[in-house]
Amino acid sequence: MGKGEEFSTIAQNQWDNFNYKLSNSESLHEVSHRVVSCFKEITEQSQASIIVASNGTALSVLMNVLTKNSLLIKIS
Repeated sequence: MGKGEEFSTIAQNQWDNFNYKLSNSESLHEVSHRVVSCFKEITEQSQASIIVASNGTALSVLMNVLTKNSLLIKIS
């Protein structure tokens, strides 16, 4: 298995199971908790439009949470 295939397998495992992680890494559940907490804090303190920038995994997890409406109701 090549490195690209290894990454694909690991990524698929993470999205299939948000608690899956390699040693010395974060699960997507842990990433979600960290990113959503920060996002909520920023949006609660902001009085204006904001821009969110981060790495692809963190943004993907945030978008996953937002599009499932689990957070939108709380911050509206």
